[in-house]
Amino acid sequence: MVCLLSFPIAACAEEVEVYGIDIVEYGEYRSIVAGKGGAEDTSLGYINILQEIELIKKTTTINGIIGNLFGLRYKVKGQPSGKKVILTVKIIHPETKNPETQQITSIDQWRTTTNIGDITYTGWRFEFDWEIVPGKWTIGLWHEGRKLIEKTFTVYKPINV
Repeated sequence: MVCLLSFPIAACAEEVEVYGIDIVEYGEYRSIVAGKGGAEDTSLGYINILQEIELIKKTTTINGIIGNLFGLRYKVKGQPSGKKVILTVKIIHPETKNPETQQITSIDQWRTTTNIGDITYTGWRFEFDWEIVPGKWTIGLWHEGRKLIEKTFTVYKPINV
């Protein structure tokens, strides 16, 4: 799906320009899972729809435990202000293997929409033990095939004492 639409009558088309993205904050968060949305290019086939997202700690070192949520809030720069844009979120991570589907994945991605100038959250929430693979996890945001930002986190598994 493309954000800029072409219409036969030029007067009907409103161009959207995206200059970049600013990261507003990043780290570990807490939230309420309000539902699920389809995302076939992910290891689970869905993404969580979150509410009441709250930054717990600004960090790039993430404790790999079930339920832990990490990511970033961002603001799309462009014009016209308030215009809807479609972004692709790409999570690049060490290989995971879904035991139900046997699918091995190192990139999970989905499309999301936001408005130019709005502050929006994206990230990853560990739901299953097999997802928690130590190493570098990079969250990138793309618009029309162009990478606008990325932020890398280091996930580790705590040692049980």
